[in-house]
Amino acid sequence: MENVQNLFVDFKTLDEKGDIFKQMFDLAVLPILIHDMEMNIIRVNESACTEFGYTKEEFKAIKVFDLHTAEELQHSNAVLKEMETENKLTVQTVFQRKDGTTFHAEATPCKYILEGKPIIHVFIQNTDYKIKAIQKQQEFNAFLERTVHEKTQELLAKNVELENFAYIASHDLKEPLFTITSLVTLLKKHLGIEIDEKSDQFLNYLQSSSNRMREIIDGILDYSKLGQNRQLTAVNTAQLIQSILTDLNGSVTQKAVQISYGELPTIEGLEVELRLLFQNLISNAIKFRKADITSEINISAEQKEGQWIFSIADNGIGIPPKHQHEIFALFKRLHSKSHYEGTGIGLAHCKKIVQLHQGEIWVESKENEGSSFYFSIPV
Repeated sequence: MENVQNLFVDFKTLDEKGDIFKQMFDLAVLPILIHDMEMNIIRVNESACTEFGYTKEEFKAIKVFDLHTAEELQHSNAVLKEMETENKLTVQTVFQRKDGTTFHAEATPCKYILEGKPIIHVFIQNTDYKIKAIQKQQEFNAFLERTVHEKTQELLAKNVELENFAYIASHDLKEPLFTITSLVTLLKKHLGIEIDEKSDQFLNYLQSSSNRMREIIDGILDYSKLGQNRQLTAVNTAQLIQSILTDLNGSVTQKAVQISYGELPTIEGLEVELRLLFQNLISNAIKFRKADITSEINISAEQKEGQWIFSIADNGIGIPPKHQHEIFALFKRLHSKSHYEGTGIGLAHCKKIVQLHQGEIWVESKENEGSSFYFSIPV
């Protein structure tokens, strides 16, 4: 332990050398008290008078114990006891002003020797502003948590409402659509060979449009049902891809497509939705191939920053830069149905499935060179 004799201070000697030390003491921003081991107050500065509300003369008539609340006296005695063997402490305490108000403070008592007797020199820093700031921050954090929770619940309720609306609306649309399709079939059968070429063409248009409407309605129904079963399971993506390629074997063989994939991970996810995600991306790569070359599709995955990043890359027709931010929107089509079949829902499905897994999906593409679709799934 540091020898207390090394902390010898002779205030009389300092006073004889000039009042610079007295000025430093009196003008200090922090309240400072000097007291003896019996807690008698020997000297205070102006900041102490301002903080506690006592005059310098009034301070001399009280003890340090009088500056503490009744609840804090036991702690104050413990600190005084500890100062018998220590030269410096830093403690958290509560002081009481002359008018009875209290404030929290960080007190730093330091022990010196004056005229052969130990004295305590206490620096006091009011910490009420810190405590209030912490309380305000805690209140604000609690407010944010409540607000986020409430808004999340509102959004979830709205999503359920929208999904129910999409399901009901789409389901109700199927009945009149079925009636139209059936009537077209019956009408063609009724007219038989008597139907003229123009009427037959009109009926074919009506039937084709009805079939397309049915596909769109089915797409909306599928979209509204995505993620209804939120039970996560371990999904072996290599086996999943192999199963999808088996189903797509006819398209792959007929259209000169080569599909390759390396080592793929097992992840936690929604198996049915993940199957649809991979199937849509692979099917798109097959659909938007170049006619004059063998289509090459590569599927890969790498772990990066706590996520699995999957890639489905092709050497197809690519996507113009101006359209790359639009392709994940519902019903967004870049090509006419006469060139490429589809409803414009597939990539919207993909986006929703990835979002259900707390991931992101994006595309990197060069027109006439090919596209790489990426999506992330947290590990």
